[in-house]
Amino acid sequence: MVVKSSLAIYFMENFKQLVLNILNTITSSGSFMVNKTKPFVFPDLAVNGMEGIGFPISPSQIKEMMQVAHRASFGKGQETVLDTTVRSAWEIDANNIELRNKDWSVFIDNILEEIAPALGLQDQSVSAHLYKLLIYEKGDFFLKHKDSEKEPKMFGTLIIGLPAIHTGGELTISFGGKSNVVSFSEATNTFQIPYVAFYADCDHEITSVTSGYRVCLVYNLVQNSGAKIINNNSFFSYKQEIASLLDSERNKVTVPKIVLLGHQYTPSNFTMESLKLNDKPKAEVLMEAAEMAGYYCKLGLVTSYQIGEPDQDLHSYGYGRGRYHDDGDYGSQEMGEIHDEYLRIEHWMDEGIPPLLDIAVNESELIAAFKLNENEPTETEFEGYTGNAGMTLEYWYHYGALILWPKEQHYNLLVDQSTSNKLEWIQYFNQRWEKITAEERVMLLRIIEEDFGLESGYSRSNFDAFAELLINLDDEQYLMEKATPLLTVNFCYITVECWKKLFEKYQVHAFVNIFSAVAQSGDHKALDHYLRVLRCLDRDGYTLYVNSQIRSLPVYLNEYDLMGNTRVEVKRAILESILVFGEQLSENQDWIQQIGLAFTKNLTRDYVHQVFAEVLLGMGSSNNLTAFLLERVKLYLIERVESKPLIPDNWIRSLNGLVLSDKRLLFELEVFMKSPTETLFDYKQILAKRNELENALIYQKVDLDMETIRKGSPHTFRLTKNLATYERELMRWKNDRDLLIRLQALV
Repeated sequence: MVVKSSLAIYFMENFKQLVLNILNTITSSGSFMVNKTKPFVFPDLAVNGMEGIGFPISPSQIKEMMQVAHRASFGKGQETVLDTTVRSAWEIDANNIELRNKDWSVFIDNILEEIAPALGLQDQSVSAHLYKLLIYEKGDFFLKHKDSEKEPKMFGTLIIGLPAIHTGGELTISFGGKSNVVSFSEATNTFQIPYVAFYADCDHEITSVTSGYRVCLVYNLVQNSGAKIINNNSFFSYKQEIASLLDSERNKVTVPKIVLLGHQYTPSNFTMESLKLNDKPKAEVLMEAAEMAGYYCKLGLVTSYQIGEPDQDLHSYGYGRGRYHDDGDYGSQEMGEIHDEYLRIEHWMDEGIPPLLDIAVNESELIAAFKLNENEPTETEFEGYTGNAGMTLEYWYHYGALILWPKEQHYNLLVDQSTSNKLEWIQYFNQRWEKITAEERVMLLRIIEEDFGLESGYSRSNFDAFAELLINLDDEQYLMEKATPLLTVNFCYITVECWKKLFEKYQVHAFVNIFSAVAQSGDHKALDHYLRVLRCLDRDGYTLYVNSQIRSLPVYLNEYDLMGNTRVEVKRAILESILVFGEQLSENQDWIQQIGLAFTKNLTRDYVHQVFAEVLLGMGSSNNLTAFLLERVKLYLIERVESKPLIPDNWIRSLNGLVLSDKRLLFELEVFMKSPTETLFDYKQILAKRNELENALIYQKVDLDMETIRKGSPHTFRLTKNLATYERELMRWKNDRDLLIRLQALV
């Protein structure tokens, strides 16, 4: 256990505070919400065919609208939950609403032009998609909640108040310790149109309407296109300061620095475009400062997970489980006693460098201007009572974060990552080969030589990145001396196309030992891939090399049990490839015979039906090898068809090695089964013993029908001899006969 000294902790905390001091001065020109009032524009609103809705909307018209509305709910997984102690309101879906005045679209566009800069999105193209019409009557309210992202690239919500006389129903929007209260009553009562727009991860609630009706349209705010990159000169002094701080820490960094941004995000909508408000300039400053200081930097979501008990009874929610989202959360519930929790990076932004998929996240080392888990979670899941189990509540908080680490520490961090993650980084460097440093090249070779094991099928990762690295190195001596073992054991995990690229880069002799070892490995999957690679090389001008390989196939095939235990698809692919090569050596009778015998010397019925039948019947052309195999298979089937099963002339049957704990019963059954005339055996016993016998007989597939005679006590378990084995053999014989007929029809 490593214990940090008080001096080390002091410097770490001092570094964190200095970074936060700089980041706190970086702000966009926007806010987390915007609230304005605009002159009235007639929307020509029609609700489910209702005509002539006037403004301000009269109580009688609102009551008529409520006839086609439904109680507002909040989501629970794929279901919806109604609970008027959490949310009391009425809603009408967008597909039942028409806004027929063309000037209304212009009105919305004007609002969007105001929203974008106010929310710090002046470089973004933003749309508003109508979602609901909401009606709050006297006493209606909505407890504190957070809106989810209801469609791709949704980042916020726009609410437009329609003129309708009411009091109360104030909307409180909170984020980052700040709260703003928005009231629509004064504006809508005076024939104006108020609106409010805010980011989706803001907490908000609506107080009770005290009189009249609060009517509003709700729109989803969605990004249309990417933002422009901040000018390189923007915040230049901040970048220099943070770069200097990072440089001073480089020799102390053994784990990545993690800086939390100000907002939460959902994994499905976490891109540079979706960064909210001040998060975007802060992220860009940190990323450029990291580059200046010689650090790698990657955006990810730090997930704080908690599972525990709700703080009060939830019987009204019933049973089952589900994620709460969309128009509300799980109600007024809060987390009570926590049973378990963790902190980790579960999602990484696709853009930028590859991630480090498995790194520790320590809350005490996070660089954050706020405490974790104080606001509403991004996702909530509630499970009601299930049997004797109590209720559980789960929280997921997904905090936007930047993860930074010195480039010279990259190997020490990458060494503990998975093979696939290392290969992802190798591919990243492959794509930037001309720009990487000498130190990065040394690191790549160290990963290859020290971190990649030689066990067969290492981690089943795609090794194309490794092959492409060898192409970039352009060093045949290194390939033959260092890389050959890895290329051999991971032969199957390098695609055919990538093997072709290797052959185009290096001389054929560089791969002779690899291909020879793979061809004789006894691994069916490796043999299949080897043959596929040869077929590709044959098509691309490596005919001499391919011919030398296929001439050795009879020797190689001695290492394989071709009828053995491997997937049928692989067996078929091997046969198909060799039949293709048979075209080239169709006049070499010795080769034809050796290959043919290798495939037919230990024929099994399953192989004939599942492999030979499928391949031979599907061949578009024939050659000498095909003809040889066809004749051998037909002879095998003829021999089987000549021995047609005969119906038994007595009732002697076999127990097929049946095992029973009751030895006396077993003896009685043996006598019964050996009798040429007896066909019925009654076993009168309690249920447990009857079940034991039934299960044993089913497992052994004995030629007996079984039934329970439910008369008397205990019941009688009756066994009746049947012809099941004969019927199975007869069906197999018919299948053999039919296949033989089909093969004999081949020309």
